[in-house]
Amino acid sequence: MPQDPKLRKQVKNIRLPLIGTFTNRSSSGLKDQRFVNIYPETQKVAAIDSTRIYLNKRPGLSLYKNFSTGEGRGIIEFNGSIYCVIGNKLWKDGSPPTSLITMTTSTGPYGIIVGDSATTGYYLFVCDGIDGWVISTSDVVTTISNTALRSISITNGGTGYTPGTYALGFSGGGGAEQQEHTPVTGSSVASITISNYGSGYSSAPAVSFPSGGGSAAAATAYLNEFPTPHIPTPTIIDGYVLLAKGSDVYNSVLDEPDHWDASNYLTATMFPDTIKALARQNNQVMVLGENSVEFFYDAANVTGSPLSRNDSTVIQQGVAFPYAIYQNERTCSFVGQSESGGRTVWQVEGFQPKRVSDESIDRNIDKEIQPLL
Repeated sequence: MPQDPKLRKQVKNIRLPLIGTFTNRSSSGLKDQRFVNIYPETQKVAAIDSTRIYLNKRPGLSLYKNFSTGEGRGIIEFNGSIYCVIGNKLWKDGSPPTSLITMTTSTGPYGIIVGDSATTGYYLFVCDGIDGWVISTSDVVTTISNTALRSISITNGGTGYTPGTYALGFSGGGGAEQQEHTPVTGSSVASITISNYGSGYSSAPAVSFPSGGGSAAAATAYLNEFPTPHIPTPTIIDGYVLLAKGSDVYNSVLDEPDHWDASNYLTATMFPDTIKALARQNNQVMVLGENSVEFFYDAANVTGSPLSRNDSTVIQQGVAFPYAIYQNERTCSFVGQSESGGRTVWQVEGFQPKRVSDESIDRNIDKEIQPLL
């Protein structure tokens, strides 16, 4: 016989989600849902006004090669090969791997970046907060030394010199092994070529011109002045390598990443916070402090730093984790902080910062108790 509709059990269809919410997880791995080797991806289906969720498997990993023991500090591709820093050594991939640099530090952050010089071509610039090195495409390693010559400037070309090429004379300074020659095409000295910058100098030596038959020629030698200690987050713009130290940003000699002049620097002074990192955003250099970000552009200044500040673009958010900055062709992302407190992930496109983290991510970042390097 027919059943009374009122007595019929009402059944409701409920669609259970394939995955749960993945933004409410705490810092503990024992709570809530987490994904292992998969990641969620959403696809909007406009026809049915719905969103579909897919779980995509990540590629697996397998051991490639054991380079060495020690702290893995970073890796980069250069000139078709893998270069990695493990412990106090920089290794180039090969059979077997080759150790190119032995650093004075074996743990902590370091900086490594690919550069391009108009005179020497592509190179790898490496620094660890104390020392610096330049690696050519043929794996020739140049140690940046402050006990070597940087340049010799002619202050008086003199007169009466016979055309030819002559060696210079040096006295004082305690160094050795420098090799320079002076080509004379007229009756005066017009240029000086340095083929070996020497080593072991405690002060700049005096320069003389003992050959050539002329008189009155004079020149001044200058020692290299690499900034040490420094923050190992180098960046490069228009042939200059840039490094930060305190509130200052130093630049190398144009197209000479191994030569530095202590007078070539700028000071980020719009806000009284120290610099924590450097980055690039298109054709601008980002100077990231504790509570602010300033932008600088290549103004081709003749003296001091070639950079000038873009005054209207300052951001009143600093960087909380200076070694966790992501840069690509269009954007720069970092974990920001300000004097008012709290941390947020920011993405800068152009000069406009945009918040890309939500409250749950901010809450977990704020729980981070590791020291801010």
